[in-house]
Amino acid sequence: MLRRIGCGLAALLLTAGLATPGLARELPHRLHIEPYDGGKQIQVIVGFIITRAECRHLIAAYRERAKGGQVSVHRPIDSKSRGRGPWCVDNLDGRGVTFNDDLFDWEPYSGAERRR
Repeated sequence: MLRRIGCGLAALLLTAGLATPGLARELPHRLHIEPYDGGKQIQVIVGFIITRAECRHLIAAYRERAKGGQVSVHRPIDSKSRGRGPWCVDNLDGRGVTFNDDLFDWEPYSGAERRR
């Protein structure tokens, strides 16, 4: 019974984006870190199109390290250009993760599968 509750809780945390058991480490990415508003601005840069859940997991992995600053995930704007932009951002102001959907050319994708 306790095992079932523990598995359910873990699934709930993953769905909510509050736990990141290895997912963020599995996604190839690099960091750009600068001082920002008493903390750090951490830009997580990925070279492929990712899902919303993957974006949330990457932010969750670096939230503590930002110490009250900002964490954002930058990804390609579309499949043709080399330009990148901030797709999801957490300003660590209590509002949570926001997505800049209007910056990107939307196309069907399936997250991590597209990196190959």
